[in-house]
Amino acid sequence: GDDCRALCMGIFDYHHETKAEDVLSSLKSEVHVAVAEAASGAEVPIFDLVLNGVRTTIVPTQSSRADRAPTHAESIAYLDLYEVILDRFQPDVVLTYGGHRVGIELMKRARKRNIPVVFQIHRPLSRHSQFDRPLSPHREEWRLFLDGTMEPKYRFGEKI
Repeated sequence: GDDCRALCMGIFDYHHETKAEDVLSSLKSEVHVAVAEAASGAEVPIFDLVLNGVRTTIVPTQSSRADRAPTHAESIAYLDLYEVILDRFQPDVVLTYGGHRVGIELMKRARKRNIPVVFQIHRPLSRHSQFDRPLSPHREEWRLFLDGTMEPKYRFGEKI
């Protein structure tokens, strides 16, 4: 099969704080606590593990809630580490989800390198998402996100 890797932040739950250690200890995977060197040379703390055959790197955040994390400094560290990953692994495609500004920046950086991007909304009705209108899963509407563009081609208030 194809090599698949995941890079994510320690945002685990939208409703209440959840310690990364509690989430990770509940998994049946060995978790390595390490420090990765980012593109700027900065050291970024990480949790490294394999979930269902996918090597996963988690960058911890001060809060596990999407409305409180990541902080500006955490966002910079995450994006800096992302640059190293793009250089090292040269992915064929980048998959991102949600609507957080960091995800938008991930897509922009991938597209600058001509790496196709697949974007999915996990919680389109979340009050924490910039995508605050419900979307129906018709192909024509989802294609707005899956056709390789960086952002939706419509503005809220316009008919889709």
